Amino acid sequence: MAAAATFRLTVERPAQGVRRYVFLSPGEVHAPPGRPAGGTGLRYVKARFDESFPGGWTLVDGPAADGWQTVIEIGMRATKTANESARR
Repeated sequence: MAAAATFRLTVERPAQGVRRYVFLSPGEVHAPPGRPAGGTGLRYVKARFDESFPGGWTLVDGPAADGWQTVIEIGMRATKTANESARR
């Protein structure tokens, strides 16, 4: 039986008008070779952010020391340039 994992979601306010959501999914990260980045679910999330916060959000995800981490920032500091780089 696998050990229990605890997902962690934190909310930070690094500046006035900005919220940062950090989600950590613990465990080992295994990415099959040739698998495209992102999936249908992540594309859907990004589309909803584009609708709700045009040019005012960023989403960056990737492996972290403890598992997989996704960071979403919404607010005045989030720029369209950062948003576009986060999609790659």
